[in-house]
Amino acid sequence: SYWPNADTIREEIEIRLPAGYQPMEFTPRYDYHCSTADYYLDLSFREGILRGTRQLVNKKSVVPPESYLEFKEFYNRIVKADGNQILIKRL
Repeated sequence: SYWPNADTIREEIEIRLPAGYQPMEFTPRYDYHCSTADYYLDLSFREGILRGTRQLVNKKSVVPPESYLEFKEFYNRIVKADGNQILIKRL
């Protein structure tokens, strides 16, 4: 059983960087789908503000055995995306 605590989980964060700093290269969007859930992560940097929006949409509460490998791969990709770090550099 996969027991999500909500059908949709959305988180947003804004980080204002000090003047003269900017993030180095980063992946601006992650977009993963499986039969159990959808995951989105959008990152942007503009006018000194690093913004991130993350959303997980749960479509089912039970992962059938035949979908387990698909869900496992999906979940591992989410964990990896969530664990990515963004390096900040001084201009």
